[in-house]
Amino acid sequence: MEANEKDESQVANQYNGIETIWDKDDKWHWYTKEQIRKFIKKCLPNQKLKDGFIIFNAGSGGNNYSIPDDYMIHLDIADRKIKEKKRYIVGSIKNIDMKDNSVDMIICVGSVLNYCSSATMAIKEFGRILKPGGSIILEYETTNSYEYKGTSSYQKSVVYNVETFYGGKAELLNMYSQNYINTILQFNGFKTKKTKRFHIFSPCHLKNKGITLEETNRAANMVRWDPIARFLTKNCSNIILLATKMG
Repeated sequence: MEANEKDESQVANQYNGIETIWDKDDKWHWYTKEQIRKFIKKCLPNQKLKDGFIIFNAGSGGNNYSIPDDYMIHLDIADRKIKEKKRYIVGSIKNIDMKDNSVDMIICVGSVLNYCSSATMAIKEFGRILKPGGSIILEYETTNSYEYKGTSSYQKSVVYNVETFYGGKAELLNMYSQNYINTILQFNGFKTKKTKRFHIFSPCHLKNKGITLEETNRAANMVRWDPIARFLTKNCSNIILLATKMG
C-alpha cells in the first residue's frame, strides 16, 4: 500500500459503525448535507426522471437525497449502509463494476472524493461509466479553505492525509485544490455548468488543532455570512458542482 493509499477496509468499518452519518447535532456537517440536498434538488427536478433513467450514487452511505430508489444504483465500500437498497454495489469509486456509458447521471457527494487515494482514477471512472451528455454532481473539500491557512497544505494542488474533523473528532482526508479538480474534469471530457461554494467564513473560526464538536458548531454559525462572501469564494472549504460529459 502506497503512503497516500487509504485502507478502504478501515474506512468501511468506520462508516459501518456510524449510526447516523448526517447528525443534526453536528451543525457543520448538517449544513453541508442541506447544501448538497438543495443543490441536487435544483439540478434534478422530479419531472426530469423518466423510465430507464439511471442515477449512480457513488459513496452513497444509503442516502437518496429525496430521489426515488427506482432510479438509483448505490455504491459504497460500507456494505451495511446500502445492503437494503434495491440496487447496490459494494466497492470503490476507483474501480467501478459497471459497463462503459451505462448511467445517465452520477452523484458523488459527502466528501467521498476526499477519501479516495486518487481523484484522477475516480473521475476517470466516472467519465467511463457516464453516457455522453450525462451529468455529474460532485462535492468535495478543498485545500483553499482558511482552515489550512498558515500550514503547508494551504492551496496545494493535492495533499494526502490532511488532518481535519468529523463529528468532533480528528479525521484524515486527501485534499485537492479547485484548479486541480477542474483540470481533471476537463481532461476527462467534462464541462462544468454550475458551481456552489460554501463554508467560506466558518473555517476562519477553527483552531486547526484539538477541534471539538462544540468548536465546529460555533464556527458553523458563521455560514449565515456565506451568501455575501462572493469575493472570498476561492477560499471556501466545500465545493459542489454540476458538470456534463461532452459527446
